[in-house]
Amino acid sequence: MFRGESMSAVLWPDRKRATVALLLFGVSFGYIEAAVVTYSGALYELVRQRFYPQHPPSDVFPLLT
Repeated sequence: MFRGESMSAVLWPDRKRATVALLLFGVSFGYIEAAVVTYSGALYELVRQRFYPQHPPSDVFPLLT
């Protein structure tokens, strides 16, 4: 540590780097989660058509027996 420099000034680059890393992780994880939800909805539509053809597509998750 340099003379006259506070501890928070030394830690600032580390905090900035951690904040950017967490932000990138959050955005990428949100993208992956959205993709999983989209694809599982498409797969569920096939199951709904097979087991419950009388239910409309807007019916949210009827119970499978």
